[in-house]
Amino acid sequence: MKKLIAVIPVIPALLQLAISTTKFEIEQNRIINNLNQIIQQLKIENTQRKNFIPFIYRKTELSLPQSITVAALLGGSMKFELQSRDIMNLSLDDQLKIASGFIIKDYAKNKGESHLFGKITGYYFQRQYDICSEFDIYGNVIKLEISDLKLYPTPFARPYINLNNI
Repeated sequence: MKKLIAVIPVIPALLQLAISTTKFEIEQNRIINNLNQIIQQLKIENTQRKNFIPFIYRKTELSLPQSITVAALLGGSMKFELQSRDIMNLSLDDQLKIASGFIIKDYAKNKGESHLFGKITGYYFQRQYDICSEFDIYGNVIKLEISDLKLYPTPFARPYINLNNI
């Protein structure tokens, strides 16, 4: 700065003000960019919330399929979307009964196995965008509300469940 002042006759206080202003503008732009990123993330989340369809997710002993190639070809089903958002309009008890009914049938139909993922160890019912309930293999609620578990998106197939068939 001393060399700059020697070359360009400028009042030191004015030069200091220009430097401070530049630093302030840089920081202000950084904050604005961060806020714009947060706004974008909130817009994405808002869209996901609006488009959310409740689903049931199988818990299994293996988190990855025994054969990724076979899973890719056949579509290893872990997530079952309920075909309608109408379930969200039902009482919590009715929602849990529907989920429990599906779980009991799914476990029996598959004889407790999830083919590529090993034994079925339980289920999650994602009933709201940010709230799910945990079930055992018999359709009993283990934990009514889990809010820190994000089960989506999943790379595996998402078959649809017709609520009339549960």
